[in-house]
Amino acid sequence: MSTLGKVLVGLVLPLIVVWMVLIASVAQLNKNWAQEIEKLQKNVAKLEEEVKQTELDIVKARDEIGVVQVALGQELASKRAHQADLEQARSDSIEIAARLKNLVATSEAALKSAEEARDRRDAERKDETKALADKRAEVEALQKVNGEQMADLQKLRDEFKNVLQANRALLSRTAH
Repeated sequence: MSTLGKVLVGLVLPLIVVWMVLIASVAQLNKNWAQEIEKLQKNVAKLEEEVKQTELDIVKARDEIGVVQVALGQELASKRAHQADLEQARSDSIEIAARLKNLVATSEAALKSAEEARDRRDAERKDETKALADKRAEVEALQKVNGEQMADLQKLRDEFKNVLQANRALLSRTAH
């Protein structure tokens, strides 16, 4: 074998080893990104299930509030009818007025508490919706990065094939 052939073999063999290391590194990066994307997709699915459950809880709470409001309305109507009967006696009317004042305060406190709970649930739903949108955007960004890296990998593979073919052609020319 000529000296030039030995020099080319000495240059091509380390180059092949370097390319193998580069290919292995790119494959490892692709594997890591794929795992990360899968993990994020699982998180998105979990968050979607939690949002569905929260929506069901909100609907259930609204139904319960409606039942309580109807019951309170019926109770209030009953108290008013009872008050009309008791107004005939002056001493009883003062006592009934005090009871109704107490009932109204309790109803207003319950109503205020229910409104605060509703506002908290609305805020939580908005926060969860925003978090879900953020996670979806993050997944899309990761998918875009993965696509770019796959394109870079394909470009590197093509360049490697071209260099390898050029080296083989050069080697076959020098061998003849």
